[in-house]
Amino acid sequence: MVKITPDPPAPHALHTDRISDEAAAQLAQDHWGANSPDGQKPIVDVPQSLFTVSPDLSAEEALTTACELLQSVIATSYETAENLNGSRRKLALAAVHLAEMAHTLVDSVLEKKCSV
Repeated sequence: MVKITPDPPAPHALHTDRISDEAAAQLAQDHWGANSPDGQKPIVDVPQSLFTVSPDLSAEEALTTACELLQSVIATSYETAENLNGSRRKLALAAVHLAEMAHTLVDSVLEKKCSV
């Protein structure tokens, strides 16, 4: 009988070499300048935060974006709750309820039902 599927590669043929912790540390030090001849580290521009709000953002745009973010939270929480049982499911559904309440408040401001 002829075998139509090929044999898997031999274990020694697989690339299993891993970089050692020492080598990884050395690469990081070299990259960040810790081992530079003058001992100076490069200046790295690190952002103060990962999320910033544009100063010229209008209140309506901010509320609309908040509304969209809350819709994503609600959808994600529902999806998560479907895969949980017991108290964890109840906790996820509580998060849905809280997000829906916040969404309703933001919607009411956008629809000018509440004063800003």
